[in-house]
Amino acid sequence: MPAAAVLFLQAQHDGAIYGATGQHAAGFWLSSWRGIAAGVGDALHDDRPLRQFTVSPLLGLTDVRHGVTRVAAGDMARLRITALDDREPGGLLAEWWRGAPGEATIGGVAWHMQGLATTPDDHPGAGVAAYAALRDRHRRPSPPRRWTIVFETPTAFHLRDDNILPFPLPALLVTGWLNRWNEYSPQPLPAAGDTPAAFLERVEAGLRTSAYRLKTVSFRFRHAGSGGRRSVEVPQIGCVGELALDGTGLVAADRAAVATLVDFAFFCGSGHHTTMGMGQTHGHEADTVKDEG
Repeated sequence: MPAAAVLFLQAQHDGAIYGATGQHAAGFWLSSWRGIAAGVGDALHDDRPLRQFTVSPLLGLTDVRHGVTRVAAGDMARLRITALDDREPGGLLAEWWRGAPGEATIGGVAWHMQGLATTPDDHPGAGVAAYAALRDRHRRPSPPRRWTIVFETPTAFHLRDDNILPFPLPALLVTGWLNRWNEYSPQPLPAAGDTPAAFLERVEAGLRTSAYRLKTVSFRFRHAGSGGRRSVEVPQIGCVGELALDGTGLVAADRAAVATLVDFAFFCGSGHHTTMGMGQTHGHEADTVKDEG
């Protein structure tokens, strides 16, 4: 059962965070499990290609220059964490919050944890939904035909030839969402009698980008050096903004599956490095994005 929570943080002193804050946030999230349930932390950090969680950057911080995020004492930030595990509603996140220490060090800055939002009433970035409910929501005679997809943090795709594509092609989006869905959901997509490969072929032929308003964002991940060497900065690139998808070329059953996956993107994100702040996504049935051109 996928769940999303938003952690509210307040900086305890002035400081500077070097590199992508999502990378630092991911380190905090994983290391914090050592004092709660070490086995869970190990499982979250396992070598499964599709991890069962996502972590956002530190949201709400605006003083970012040349790869450095400057923080003043009292600054407020948010950290969004999602879990894709099929346990009780919000099980993983609730377990973490019950054992959380109340203080966090992220990027060398000490933060006080002020609260955790777990429902949309608390914060629009929080919520929980059963896989069956997500699947059944759009099972109706006339499923949606058009969607607006919003990329809130830099989004990019790792291609088979090791190139990085910072543009969300429809087939890449749906493939990523579908793979994550089928990794964790007890209700696989597409429907019985169909195959993921056949479904994705139809998506590639019948789902198109009808408009977009995107911009490219560059940033850097920092990797610790070994043997006394200095840390290494690795450039990254991604897009943020909005994209309109048009599924009028798909049959109703395929549109229903795409609509389910658009809803699921709220939890699983899009593209690569979603465990380090990239690919935070939400979508809805709409046709409101105006083309740049």
